[in-house]
Amino acid sequence: MPTMINGIGTWYYGKRRIHRVKALCSQCNSLGELESYDTTLYFVVIMVPVIPLGQKRILEKCPYCQRHRMASLKEWEAGKANAFNDVLEKLQANPDHKETIQTALALATAYQDEIAFDKLADVLGGRQGNDADIQAQLGSAYEYFSRWSDAEAAYSRAMDVQPTDDISERLAVCLLKQNRPEEAIQYVSHVFEQKNPDKAWLSFWLIEGCMAKGLHEQSLDLMDVRDQAFPQFAKEKSYLKQRRTAEKYKHSGKPIPSTYLKESSKTGYKEGSGLGFKWPKYVAAALFLGLLALYLGSAWHRGQHREVYLANGWTKPYKVSVNGEVHQIQPGSVKKIEVVEGDVTVDWPESGDGPQTAAIHTSFFGRPFHRPVFVINPDRCALLEREETIYTLEPNPPMNPPPVFTTGKLLHEFEGVDHEFEQFPAQINAKSGSRTKKTRVGLVPMVDGADRRFTIASSVPIDAQMDYAKRLLHLDPNDVPALRWLTAQLPPADAIAFLKTRLADRPVRVDWHRDYQILMELANQDTDLKPEYRKLVEETKRTPDAVYLLGRLEEGQAGEKLYEEAAKANPPSAFACSGLGFRFLVRGDFEPAVTWSKKGAELNPTNPANRQAYLQALLAAGKYKDLIAETGRDASSGQLLMFHDKLAAQLALGDQAGVDMEIARMMANFGGQATDPAALNFKAQIRASLDLELALAQRDRGKYLELSARALAKDEFAVGILKGNHTAAANAPSFRAGGPREWETDATRTGLLYLAGLKAKDAAFADEQWKKFGNALGKGDRDARRLAEVAAGKQPLDSKWLTNATIRPDVKRVILAALARRFPAHAKDLVPLSKKLDFDHDSTSLCLRYVTE
Repeated sequence: MPTMINGIGTWYYGKRRIHRVKALCSQCNSLGELESYDTTLYFVVIMVPVIPLGQKRILEKCPYCQRHRMASLKEWEAGKANAFNDVLEKLQANPDHKETIQTALALATAYQDEIAFDKLADVLGGRQGNDADIQAQLGSAYEYFSRWSDAEAAYSRAMDVQPTDDISERLAVCLLKQNRPEEAIQYVSHVFEQKNPDKAWLSFWLIEGCMAKGLHEQSLDLMDVRDQAFPQFAKEKSYLKQRRTAEKYKHSGKPIPSTYLKESSKTGYKEGSGLGFKWPKYVAAALFLGLLALYLGSAWHRGQHREVYLANGWTKPYKVSVNGEVHQIQPGSVKKIEVVEGDVTVDWPESGDGPQTAAIHTSFFGRPFHRPVFVINPDRCALLEREETIYTLEPNPPMNPPPVFTTGKLLHEFEGVDHEFEQFPAQINAKSGSRTKKTRVGLVPMVDGADRRFTIASSVPIDAQMDYAKRLLHLDPNDVPALRWLTAQLPPADAIAFLKTRLADRPVRVDWHRDYQILMELANQDTDLKPEYRKLVEETKRTPDAVYLLGRLEEGQAGEKLYEEAAKANPPSAFACSGLGFRFLVRGDFEPAVTWSKKGAELNPTNPANRQAYLQALLAAGKYKDLIAETGRDASSGQLLMFHDKLAAQLALGDQAGVDMEIARMMANFGGQATDPAALNFKAQIRASLDLELALAQRDRGKYLELSARALAKDEFAVGILKGNHTAAANAPSFRAGGPREWETDATRTGLLYLAGLKAKDAAFADEQWKKFGNALGKGDRDARRLAEVAAGKQPLDSKWLTNATIRPDVKRVILAALARRFPAHAKDLVPLSKKLDFDHDSTSLCLRYVTE
């Protein structure tokens, strides 16, 4: 190794034909990217190369201990030439000789010559597609050059010809390196069965791959299987740390990059530049004369070639023009480019923003020492994080400060960054007893829309969240969950103003208009929107969606006819079909509710509200087989129905085995096969929660109260009602989701409390709750406000009208029951409908049945 004392000694300068591979260092046994390259050894004075001492080939230099092997480049090249000449002569004589082909491929790998390897692989490997040994050797070589997709293809061909455990394991590694752990599982399953401790590392890597993709629950399941197969390793530090990490992020879905699987973009082979082999010869003579020119030239060059990261925080790939140069960026990724400092023009035509300007400036004289990180985010949806960590060997190291998040800007600038869009290294070289602070900038991954909203909500202030939601809707006005997220958080006046910005869009954006109508009805009760929507119907020549929107405003038969016109049009309005289904549902007419809601879901399968309406209608109609089939048809639909309702469907069918399987599935997802005390305690909590859901599905009040007494988390309101303690229920905390539908929560709660007060013969309490019940209805839509008038005695109760009132079934069942007790003359009409609408097996249903029994 070269050595220097006070800047005088020997040192390497220049790199070319660079090969980097992630492997264990043979000297310090650390896992890192070992680097091999051609260089020149110089005698240096004050770090200035003065006398060249020969060109060298550096072999497997460790980034941590810096140790490596060194060979004379001349001898290295001579040995390579002799070896290749010999094998090429043999190939010319017999091009299909297997051992010769293997020798040729091995030489290209041994001499780290990817160009020679590619030539041989193209000519020789392709001719031996049915030879498992050669394909396996090709796969190993591709691995060595960090070309994982090529290695996967070669190993797959080998497996097709002659599958072996060794090839299967290598194929699994390739898949893990490409962030595809789900596919890798099948190729390492034999490791758990054979229980060979020499292969336990494969199970460790498989779990690392799952965690790198955010599959922490599956990771914990695999850990349990692994620890049973290899109990001798279960208590090792790395295994325990792996489990703690998975448990910490179990429900977050946050990817945790793996030190073992993650590689930098520098792995593999690169030719490098030959410049480093020339300039040191002239440095000593020109150093002092060119120092100023070098400094100023460096400052100028940095300004002309400023490195900038393009970040795509959106869900789709797109092309963006930066100073006229077009770049393609994949979702959730960054791309490093160079720009000239100054005003940079950024144009993403698809966004509708028009050309934008990002001002990138640094001080001219400070540029050589000033290395800020600039990030251009054309979509302004990327969530960037700046993290700090302390490296130290102290027994009680200081806690790292929380990360700082930023989003919503075209240009981000970060100072003092050590690691750009890569994870912190597992360890660094530092003096014993020292503290070393490192900083990184990263792009926070967001898997889907729900994950995006959760991540933003937990990372940035509420004002920034609202700006972010507006940006999402600017880019994709069809993002209905984002629209509901925004309108639930904004003050009504601000939400209405925002919704108005897209009401003129054509085709009509129905979800925007529906939210606009709801908010206007709640916030501006005296405003009549019917003329506005009659005009919309005329302008759009009676487009079905426009007719449907007008139907939402018209009352009685007039509105019904408009719904039917829109639903029976050609093509029909999916919203009108679902709307008709909802109208039948709230009347207790479940068969047509199923028919129409099914049609609405089929016409617009991507709209989650239409899908949920169909599943709700199936539940109400008692079509349990259809409901279970639908919830099992795809992963998303199953999330739209409460777990206890699926259990209720299975119980109604007498399918106890199905109930047991459903609970076992949930336990596997959440509880796994945990064995340590903390995990067993968590598993017990999960089981208690599932038992509570089962009690609700069975509508078993006694069992629900018994289980709630032992549960850590419980619905204190429901427990108070079901115990007959109406005052405790009234004082229980209330979950308030916010938004225009908050009145429904208040009406349900106060309606149940009113009935509970009557059951307890506490007239004063019941009267107090009745007033609150009326106040809650008074904050609702037109149907709720009419009921508020009824509750206050200002209008008579019309049972026929109330039957048709379009109030959500879960809310309407309570309203009907409360009104039936207040106006007993109408009970014969209201009570049967209340019971029909009580099809949801939730805590409200259990409470309603108790207070009305």
